[in-house]
Amino acid sequence: MTTNNCHICGESKWKLLYSKLVVHPLWGVTGEESNFPLNYFNCQECGLIKLDPVLSFEQSRQYYEMSSAPSQASFGKRAPMLEQRRAFLLQHLGPGAIGRVVEVGPAYGDFLLTLESADERIGIEPSTKYCDFVKEKHPELRYYPFMLESLSLDAPELIGTAELVVSCNVLEHTTNPKTFVQSLMKVVRQDGLLLLEVPGVEAMSECPTPCYQTLHPGHIYQFSAPTVNRLCASIGLQLVAMESSSTLDYPVLRALFRKSATADLIASLFRRHCDGIDAQTSIAKQAMLEAVDRCSRSVIWGCGQDLLDILNICSEAERVRINELATVIDRNGKKQGKRCFEVTVASPDDVSEAVDLVVIPSRSEILCEDIRSAALTRFPGAEIICCYS
Repeated sequence: MTTNNCHICGESKWKLLYSKLVVHPLWGVTGEESNFPLNYFNCQECGLIKLDPVLSFEQSRQYYEMSSAPSQASFGKRAPMLEQRRAFLLQHLGPGAIGRVVEVGPAYGDFLLTLESADERIGIEPSTKYCDFVKEKHPELRYYPFMLESLSLDAPELIGTAELVVSCNVLEHTTNPKTFVQSLMKVVRQDGLLLLEVPGVEAMSECPTPCYQTLHPGHIYQFSAPTVNRLCASIGLQLVAMESSSTLDYPVLRALFRKSATADLIASLFRRHCDGIDAQTSIAKQAMLEAVDRCSRSVIWGCGQDLLDILNICSEAERVRINELATVIDRNGKKQGKRCFEVTVASPDDVSEAVDLVVIPSRSEILCEDIRSAALTRFPGAEIICCYS
């Protein structure tokens, strides 16, 4: 039984789901037949289905060399399926040109050819057979002959440039689906789209006679709608639309994702928010100092985080000044008698002298109104200001 951690959820909770032996001359000595176990395990945490054991690199190479490759003529029979895929995509692309489209594993480029409104149509295709065919027959398509994983070395100019990246019936062949989708994300520009199509277990269950082999040693993973969504969400993709289709005897799951904010952008947005909070605190501090300076007797009502933020950026001399000119009060008995930044917190009832000014150090409009109401009752006639306003 497989013990490796799941690439989606990180757990190692596998249960044997399906098992049979496949016979192929590849597995034995040349010319001899041998059995290979086709064991699919189900992750009990996230539902991902995994083949174990998998082919070695050399076995995989031999397997696909010995498998019959579809001819261009047979690809022509895929037109109804391509139109179904295109219709799903165009529902969410909007009007006008698409911009740059990159398909990973496009084979003869038959789907790229349907996207006529694209400014550029680019394929990343490791098979020289397909690259040579497209170069001769469809020069309007631009092909890069390398594996996606070597993108940074072979075509760094593509990184972050595609409005749409397409990967159809490739993910199930990868040894690490999470790493593969992360590589796809590198090509997508900010706010761009990623279209994934994989054999989907929901559609497979409704399609007893699929037009292609869904279970064989080349399909390392099998996906459901929840597993695809969880995989993509875990690396920052936002689901736009998803459909399960078993029509045309073609059992697939199609999912369109948008590339959400990257970690760097999220960090910069949060930093911008923090800078705004700090600037607001600095303005509030100046308003508080000016207020207590012009009144003979002041109280600062409310010792919460917003006041502590102000006191934190005050110099020692400024804190002494506040302590001399104003009394910090709070209705919370647990705060009364405590010292914060050399300032002692008192109860509103402890203030017996006449008060000219009540300063409310709170960003919350609700708290400001609550304290204002209490201050009008406790200190009638006093000026009331909210230093964060």
